[in-house]
Amino acid sequence: VNSVGTGTYSDSVSATPATTPSQVGTATPTPGNTQVALSWSAPATGGAAITDYIPQYSTDNSNWSTFSDGTSTSTTVTVTGLTNGVLYYFKVAAVNSVGTGTYSSAVSCTPATTPSQVGTVTPTCGNTQSALSWSAPATGGATITDYIPQYSTDNSNWSTFSDGTSTSTSATVTSL
Repeated sequence: VNSVGTGTYSDSVSATPATTPSQVGTATPTPGNTQVALSWSAPATGGAAITDYIPQYSTDNSNWSTFSDGTSTSTTVTVTGLTNGVLYYFKVAAVNSVGTGTYSSAVSCTPATTPSQVGTVTPTCGNTQSALSWSAPATGGATITDYIPQYSTDNSNWSTFSDGTSTSTSATVTSL
């Protein structure tokens, strides 16, 4: 508009309003050796495509560190570099062109691996039986839930002695 009149209108354009993505649903953790794999469902986009997810972890559910996994729209991530036997908390937020959405509720998980080898096994032989004792191994970060005694007559072919589930560091193998 000027003193002569109104000029020609511009071409029309359309715009779709957008907001940050919705809160990511609760992540599902799976423990591993010095790592925890997380998976979750994609939230509502807020009107703009999700361009990244930000996974965070904490040992106290208060002070959070962001796990650097690059830019990814995958709904899974494996957080590495963790310490076996330490409880960690995890949460995830989605990102779009507007910004970062609300973080998911925190979930917890403890990375772990298999126990180490038991200490020296000490046998006490008797009539058709052998009482065994040993020292507990390093747990690998998870509570030991059972010991599995095995026996052999040739040190090549091994049989498992069925003693039920036991966390005792001794067992008596019978029927020998």
